[in-house]
Amino acid sequence: MKFSSLLLLATTGLLSTAPAVHGIEPLSLNKRIVGGRTVTTTKYNFAVRLNIKSSTSDYLCGGTLLADDLVVTAGHCMHNEDTNTVYSPTSVAVCYGSPNISEMSCTTARNISLHPNYNPLTYTNDIALIQISQLKSGFDTLPVYTGKVPESTVLTTMGWGKTMDTSTKLPSMLMAVDIMVGGIAMCKKAESSFVSSDGPEICSVNSLTPGKDSCQGDSGSPAIITADDGKKYLVGLTSTGVDLKDPTAATCATAYGIAFYTHINYFMSFITATSGRPASFFYGQGEEDTGDASYSQSKSAASRSVIVGGGALVAAIAAAIVF
Repeated sequence: MKFSSLLLLATTGLLSTAPAVHGIEPLSLNKRIVGGRTVTTTKYNFAVRLNIKSSTSDYLCGGTLLADDLVVTAGHCMHNEDTNTVYSPTSVAVCYGSPNISEMSCTTARNISLHPNYNPLTYTNDIALIQISQLKSGFDTLPVYTGKVPESTVLTTMGWGKTMDTSTKLPSMLMAVDIMVGGIAMCKKAESSFVSSDGPEICSVNSLTPGKDSCQGDSGSPAIITADDGKKYLVGLTSTGVDLKDPTAATCATAYGIAFYTHINYFMSFITATSGRPASFFYGQGEEDTGDASYSQSKSAASRSVIVGGGALVAAIAAAIVF
């Protein structure tokens, strides 16, 4: 079991450097970019900002447009810990169209599908899909990566979360940072069952890119890989992280930090079954590697809003910090 930090924190009480979007107050955090660069163009217009309202607080996550009516994000972003249920679609605003939050357009979710085997205690199967009304303009979609993810692969991750774990303000612009995939031996120190970054998780190691990391508010945001020809592919989404030196600390970009990203293609069977679209639609080039073979076997045994655990979730996972 990995000792993860839950970086989905409430932004209530935090100050934003930009105005609230569509009535959503400055939100709670899930994990933000540290040591990154400000994105000033629309080159990452597949990235979306999720404003999530609950009865006790507001939360911030990220996501990626797989289609003009479909967003993929982290399962923990769509799981309401207070009620141990999936958030109501009306509680989730999907904002898109600009790296600047004051220039974004927002739409309300129409339906939310949490992976049937998502476990809020261990954050396994940490993926969810959000269906939205069809967007007409001001966005991009991103094809899913189907190749191997070996050690030392450079990925780019992004988000609107914290730039420092001590931040009291949220940035108004999208931030991006390059991270590096770690070796199996090091990743096993955080997750003993870890096999490789070919799924179900991708592991990055902070010591390979010192001072750079995702942080609170970045949960669910895209991790992309850029091919030699410059084409971008979605390979993962921000999930959890841990400081090996202090597993209970909610810190980012530490020298002993390890981060885990949900491997998107590993869960392609869940994506196709939920969306009703073939894998080739998401690959964009006709590849067929459907991944997540266990999904079809477990689908009938568990509802998409299945919840594991109970109201004492936070106490049970005090060491867990979800980005």
